[in-house]
Amino acid sequence: MKRGLILWTGLFLLSSSAWSAGTLKVTTPNGGQKWTTGKSYAIKWSKGSAGATVKIQLLKSNKHYKWVSKKTKNDGKHTWKIPSTVANSSAYKIKITSIKSKKVFDTSNKTFKITKTSGGDGSSLTVTSLNGGQKWTTGKTYQIKWSKGNAGAKVKIQLLKNGNAYKWITKSTKNDGKHTWKIPTTVATASTYKIKITSTSKKTVTDSSNSTFTITNNGNNGGSTKSKGAKAKAGGKYSVELFKSLENVIYKPGKKYNIRWKTKGYRKSATAQFVLQRTTSGVIKSLKGSESGLPGNLVNTGSYRWKIPSNLPEGANYTIVIFMKGRGTPHPIEEWSSWVDIVIGKAGAGTLPPGRYPKGNYVHLQKLNAFKLARHTIRWKSKTIYVSGANKPSWRKAINIWKPAVKFKYVKKKPAVGKGIHIVRMKLDASTCGQAFYSYKANGQFLTCKAATNSRWSASKYKKLCGSEAGVVTHEVGHCIGLMTHSNAIASADYGLMDGVAGCSWAWPNCKIHPKVKNMVSLLYRLPPGTNIKSKLKKGQTSKQDKTDKKLDAAGDQIYYGSIELRTNGDVKLLNGW
Repeated sequence: MKRGLILWTGLFLLSSSAWSAGTLKVTTPNGGQKWTTGKSYAIKWSKGSAGATVKIQLLKSNKHYKWVSKKTKNDGKHTWKIPSTVANSSAYKIKITSIKSKKVFDTSNKTFKITKTSGGDGSSLTVTSLNGGQKWTTGKTYQIKWSKGNAGAKVKIQLLKNGNAYKWITKSTKNDGKHTWKIPTTVATASTYKIKITSTSKKTVTDSSNSTFTITNNGNNGGSTKSKGAKAKAGGKYSVELFKSLENVIYKPGKKYNIRWKTKGYRKSATAQFVLQRTTSGVIKSLKGSESGLPGNLVNTGSYRWKIPSNLPEGANYTIVIFMKGRGTPHPIEEWSSWVDIVIGKAGAGTLPPGRYPKGNYVHLQKLNAFKLARHTIRWKSKTIYVSGANKPSWRKAINIWKPAVKFKYVKKKPAVGKGIHIVRMKLDASTCGQAFYSYKANGQFLTCKAATNSRWSASKYKKLCGSEAGVVTHEVGHCIGLMTHSNAIASADYGLMDGVAGCSWAWPNCKIHPKVKNMVSLLYRLPPGTNIKSKLKKGQTSKQDKTDKKLDAAGDQIYYGSIELRTNGDVKLLNGW
């Protein structure tokens, strides 16, 4: 392994000023966002050593265009309602500067876009209340308000929880800018609610609350805030409840499972109706009949053997709902319905049952990988990863040190989307040795990754500036298999191949992958893509690293992009996706 694996010391001699713990850093917007005038957005940054206050500028084509704030607290967040006077452009950046020291500043890595709101575009409907920060209580009546825009005659209103559809407020109401809502007593206490309003005639005309608000249960109505299945009111004559143990199973397409429930007050001859719901991008779709494998009507026996359709898409975005029929309405919903959230997948997805989490260091997994997707894992769907472009034996020998955490299959043609890594030599910036360009679906599955070395120099100059090209390739492959940052994010795992600030020696045998890093990769590939690891972390272990606006979507409709750039002077630049 010595030949061709002399360390590229030029990459890692100096710590990165842009990413050191004491440096101010713009995190949002950092490139690729699309914002609209008239709406409010959160500008975010890492506070660093900028002092008590900072000033924020809007740049256009890298020149000062408008003050966002001439003075604001250095608390890492500033809410900005974009003035209607801001012009349409895709050349905007945010610049944040310490008021105490002008030398302490940072600017968005890439440009973002601002477009004007007009009566004729699909963004003109805007939620104005609830728009974040409110505290409402079940059993009380409130007004939801919005600007009508061009949404047509009617709109529908949903209550979202954790970004997913939770409850219909109304499926059709006049688009008059306000709707009175008495919050049902069955709504659970949570601080992660949003309102989503959509035109009934134009699905693309929609808007959601900018930030979350809180609903609390008033404690006097008997509603349950702990169980996902609705329960009977205290002393109620009727009730139905699905067994909570149903949510501790990974339901595999094509297999059979027992669905169990219990009732109070209903005869065995009563009718139970089942619906399987699937939530995608906040929209609930009810699956019935052959589409779900659940019968529409059943006798109230308390159990049903469910065969899951083999073509049902995998995901953690399903809900089983049971309705008891035969009694008149209105009467409390908890007396005639119940629901549980479930996971459908060949290997599982999203939040796993407790017994399905393998042993390992989940703090390391969070710091090196899952922080990019709000505590959900990002990896290739298969543990066997196709690799093209590794034409030199020394390169393959170097890359293989990642085994057995993952497996590689070397191919001549560029791997298909979702299959693997393409290694190339291409012209990069004059200060760059190598760069990894990646994309992944919002369900945690890698789509593509290109591991690039710089082709602008001769072999001798490259070695002088960057060290061994095989070493650089191996480093970039490390990012492509799941290291979304550098190993010095773990304080005790520095001085290794994936370290971003300090070095290995010139003697390659002394520069290996740190065991903690390799163990992290091994744990990553024992979990399904998109696995939620929040339950494996303590309270203080989630907030510091979780600085991303990327959210899991089990359907994977959203795609995120980004790159990690390694420079000749030892600096490291992380270019966040959009």
